[in-house]
Amino acid sequence: MKKEIKRLPDDHLAEAKKMVMRYRKKKSCNKCYDRGFVGITEDNMIIPCGHCIDNEGVFKEWKEYVNARADLKELYGDSLEDEKPTQAPQK
Repeated sequence: MKKEIKRLPDDHLAEAKKMVMRYRKKKSCNKCYDRGFVGITEDNMIIPCGHCIDNEGVFKEWKEYVNARADLKELYGDSLEDEKPTQAPQK
């Protein structure tokens, strides 16, 4: 049984590409050919370049972007929630 893919709408993909470019650490990159991302997944999500992009910054802004839009929050909100730290067992 194949899992249903949550496909990102194209207008949000364009915004994600712009977002990635705001987090470039280098002017030129041979890994992503200066695009800021190395590819697009089958669910229409970009894969930021690990060589020239501040991935933590992009992910933080992407989470804020998703949380501000009801349609995206419905699709991806559960996968972007912060994990609650578990307490260490008491001795």
